[in-house]
Amino acid sequence: MSFKLSVKTRPEDVKEVLRKAYYELLEALDTKIKAARILTYLYRELLSSCKDVIGVEC
Repeated sequence: MSFKLSVKTRPEDVKEVLRKAYYELLEALDTKIKAARILTYLYRELLSSCKDVIGVEC
C-alpha cells in the first residue's frame, strides 16, 4: 500500500489511510502466523514419520 500525504491532506483522509494500513498489516501478520502454524505442524509430522520409518528419532 502506498499513499501520499501533504500539508493539505484532510485529517479524515489521514485517519482513513492509517485505518487501511492498520488492517492490511493485521492481515499480513495473520497470514504469516497461519503459515508458521502449518510449517510447525509439517515439521512435527516429519519428525514423527522419521521415527516410524527408521525406528529412531531424527
